[in-house]
Amino acid sequence: MNIANIPSLNGSNHRVWREKYELELVLNEIDYAITSPCHVEPKEPVRGDNESDADFAARKRDHADIRMKYDIDHRRWVQSNRRCLLVARAS
Repeated sequence: MNIANIPSLNGSNHRVWREKYELELVLNEIDYAITSPCHVEPKEPVRGDNESDADFAARKRDHADIRMKYDIDHRRWVQSNRRCLLVARAS
């Protein structure tokens, strides 16, 4: 990363600063947080009144895959967001 390529933000150069900032993030593949919304945590399954043990177990099993994908995507987004903020503060 070459933060020196990003001019200091002084109030009159926002467009140039933003272009250079976004270019650095893209080139370093840390722009995920500014191009994707933060992921919403999936709700835990709740057993229905007339739901069998097998059906509820299957829904919980399916939810485990959804939860794992959320955890991976959310961690990636948080790390990207942190890096984006650090670059913005440094410039």
